[in-house]
Amino acid sequence: MASEERIVKALLSAERTSRAACALAVLGVAVLPLVARAQRRAPQPPRFMITPFRAPEKALGCLAADAVRERLADDNPQRILFIIPKDDINRTLEASGFPPCDPLPATEAKSLASVVRADEYLDGVVTKTPTGFKLEARLFLGRDNSYSQPMPAVEGARLGDVAARLSRQLDDVRKQIEDEKSCYTNTRLRNEKEAIKNARDAIRQYPRATLARVCLLQAMDQSKANKDSMFAVAQEILILDSISRPALTLTSSYYKERGDSTRYVETLTRLFANDPTNPRLADRVVTDLVLYKRMPTAIPIIKRALAENPGETQLLATAFKLYYAASEYKEMIGVGEEIVRIDTAFADSSYFFRMAFAYAADSQPARQAEMFARGAQKFPASTSWLLLLAQVQRAQGQNQQAMETLKKALVADPKTKGVYLQLARSYQEQKQPDSALMMVRHGIEAKDSVPLLSQYALSIANARYREGNASKNRDDWSASIKIAQYADSVTPDPRAKLLIGASALSIAISALQEASTARSCDLARLSVDNFTLVNVVVPGAGAANREQAGQLMQNAMQYGPMADNLVKQLKCK
Repeated sequence: MASEERIVKALLSAERTSRAACALAVLGVAVLPLVARAQRRAPQPPRFMITPFRAPEKALGCLAADAVRERLADDNPQRILFIIPKDDINRTLEASGFPPCDPLPATEAKSLASVVRADEYLDGVVTKTPTGFKLEARLFLGRDNSYSQPMPAVEGARLGDVAARLSRQLDDVRKQIEDEKSCYTNTRLRNEKEAIKNARDAIRQYPRATLARVCLLQAMDQSKANKDSMFAVAQEILILDSISRPALTLTSSYYKERGDSTRYVETLTRLFANDPTNPRLADRVVTDLVLYKRMPTAIPIIKRALAENPGETQLLATAFKLYYAASEYKEMIGVGEEIVRIDTAFADSSYFFRMAFAYAADSQPARQAEMFARGAQKFPASTSWLLLLAQVQRAQGQNQQAMETLKKALVADPKTKGVYLQLARSYQEQKQPDSALMMVRHGIEAKDSVPLLSQYALSIANARYREGNASKNRDDWSASIKIAQYADSVTPDPRAKLLIGASALSIAISALQEASTARSCDLARLSVDNFTLVNVVVPGAGAANREQAGQLMQNAMQYGPMADNLVKQLKCK
């Protein structure tokens, strides 16, 4: 029986090499049950990975990692702790396009750990000192790199000395591991009470444990523990590890719930500062800072996040919104142009509108018009883009182009709201009041923005009144009366009545003066009719301007009888 057990051990240690295959063929199936039982009895040791360390000199980081890997392999039998060989790590890195000696960002280190099935891994920074070398290392759990344990810095004259001291420290640090695993397992099984006991056992094994305290925090959170008690545990963790993401996350939530915005923002910025390559975290931090109107704090964070995560669309989208909210239009334009090159789906209607607004604020009207034109092209069913484009074209003095754009909107949808008003304005600006009024009438018939169109008709009437004052041409005043009467018929307005009265008085006095010289009955009757119109409409105009209405009535009372007497003198029928 002893010989059979020795054979089984030999077969297992050979890891199914060709020699093991030959042995199996010789021994036959009788040995297979023994192998299977031995495999079941032998627990798999934790797999431990050492990543390339960071250092001022790349070669130094690689050499230090090699020294630590070799020392840990010497100090830990494989059945206790399996140190993943350097060749396995290098092959994986090269296959993924990473140089073997380059330090890895946090996300890539976690991915490497997953690929090589590392339960734990070590990362660190090595520097030269006047007397040798210094290594500051951190232990991570392969299942979640937010779980980490800082290790006290070690120094030595040679890298081998540093590695030896780190190896001894690691023995102490890992005393928490078994109980931490039990805590994690029981938390997943919803056995929070046992999980909390496991975590506290782990802390007794290693009083400076942060891995166990993070698990304790999660078990307490899952069991709906008192928030103050959880906050106390988080503060214990932060004393031991000032950059612990789970502890900072809970602390920030604690301050947020209590309305302590100053400490909340401070904790958020600490969160990001310690993990700048995490795009999701950066997005969350910046979003919350914007919510709290802390734009000056958020902008440096998003800039660093974009530098650390180039081409990350989620961050670009957050930056786009942040710069828009902060009125940083130049930055917003740059981000907006970049993101649609990466993801054309981002160019929705709000994108075009915000970009157009930013270009206008940045004194780039041509680019603003381009954004509206692109919006109209991408969303042909929405004529609002054509209306916006027409507004920009009119603002740039491109009235003819604006009118063509507006006509396209009418063709696309005859019920487009606001198009008739813009057409009326364009015609009026081109000194075509009759066409402008025609657009007003069409719009009112189509029930498009009726109150606005009637007011615009009144503005056309007012313009004709001013033209009459300049030209002394009764036709201009007469046109003003007709347009104002139309506007008043659509939407009764004392301003329209005041304008009708002023125009009628101008016609009446002009006709009276000319009739007196020419001895014309037609002009005399025209004067009487317009004085009568003043007396009819002006009493209803007082709400617009009581003083002006009173002056109109006074003039009508003064000069009206003169027109009546002239008709009698001329014996006009």
